[in-house]
Amino acid sequence: TTLCEIIEQVMEKEPEYGIYHSTNEGFTTWYEFTTQFYEIKGVATKVKPITSAEYKKMYPQSSDRPFNSKLSIEKLHSVGIYPANYVDAVKNHLEKASEIEQETIKQELHEQKVMSYKERIEALTEKFKNDPTKLAILSNIAQELMTAEE
Repeated sequence: TTLCEIIEQVMEKEPEYGIYHSTNEGFTTWYEFTTQFYEIKGVATKVKPITSAEYKKMYPQSSDRPFNSKLSIEKLHSVGIYPANYVDAVKNHLEKASEIEQETIKQELHEQKVMSYKERIEALTEKFKNDPTKLAILSNIAQELMTAEE
């Protein structure tokens, strides 16, 4: 559920006037969120958890972090609005972002008409050499193209 979808639902239901906090269902820490993000993306990495005190020591100019910054969405629940779990929302967002990246890379491949597919793939491989996600997408597209040409 996106914020826009929740706002639409609130407008449709026309509940009592007031402040309605909105966030997805569930609670997580920045550490858990980051770990889950990399797991969803299929990236094997270690994430080091740090406390707010450790973060403040590393970045003294940063604002103090609140001890608990969870938003209550009970008011949304009281009018029958139940946002998606945050993990499902992140997965959905990453799937859509991946689809957009795939289309963008396909467009770049097709825009370079004077080059062969092999030359285009080599050029894009060089362009994306520091972006493992885009390299993986390019590799999948290249395999599809080679299969289609056979």
